[in-house]
Order: sequence, then structure tokens, then C-alpha cells
Amino acid sequence: MEDIPEVKWQITDERKEILGYNARKAVTEFRGRRYTAWFTMEIMSHYGPWKLNGLPGLILEVSDSNNAYKYVIKSLNLNTDLWIPENAVAYVDNEMAKAIPFKDAVTLENDKLQNNLNKIMASFPAGTSFKASPLRSEMKEVSFEWEATQKP
Repeated sequence: MEDIPEVKWQITDERKEILGYNARKAVTEFRGRRYTAWFTMEIMSHYGPWKLNGLPGLILEVSDSNNAYKYVIKSLNLNTDLWIPENAVAYVDNEMAKAIPFKDAVTLENDKLQNNLNKIMASFPAGTSFKASPLRSEMKEVSFEWEATQKP
């Protein structure tokens, strides 16, 4: 499990219309990527897709500077009566009981990525030169808040 991280946004004066809503532009650096978000203050929600949150309105569109990751709202239903079956609630509760801290999950994922890379490199003929990209360079989260406090 992971607490919802605080994202520090810089809100600009740039605006555009999305689904009929007046949206404002905001930018941030988060976990090794630069994101641009468009949010509307017409819907009072501090949430957005994935872990991107903290703006004074609902995020309607967000992408990283390379457009490797992009979220765009396609429709919005307000004041709907949402019914969630009891077995779905029980399933989620059961799965949440198995959750591990996010930092531990990242460590396990990094170990698996490194092991896979090591296997690939070991399969090359002797004397082969290989330059690998940084381990998480193609992942959504390139870096983490706690890494700045770790010693090499």
C-alpha cells in the first residue's frame, strides 16, 4: 500500500475547453517525469488519474512531456446511482489484505527487472559490449521520493 503522494503543481493562466468545461493548465515534476495537466474548477474534486492529484478541481487531461503516458477524459457522469455488488466489495477487501508497502513492491519489481536484464546480457557471446538504459527509464515511475534520502 502507498499513501497518496503530494504533487506540487504550478498553475498557469493558459486555458482550453474540454467536454464543455473551462480547463486551466498546470505543470509538475513527479517521479522523474514532467507532467502537464488540464483541470476544471467547475467540478470540485482534488483527484485525477493514476497518482496525479492535488489541483483545485478535477483533472480532465494529463500527459508527460514525452507523451509516453497520457490520460484524457472521454465522458463524465455526475450524480449517478452506482451500485457495487457485495461480492465485488468482498473481493477488493480480500485483495487489500494481501497488499504490501509500495516501496517493497518497487524493490521486488526492480530486482525482477535487473535479473531479466542480467539473463539477457549473459546470453550474448563473450566479449560483446552492451549499454543498458537506466533500469526504470521506460517505466511510468522513473524515480521516487524516498530515493533522495537513500545512500548509494
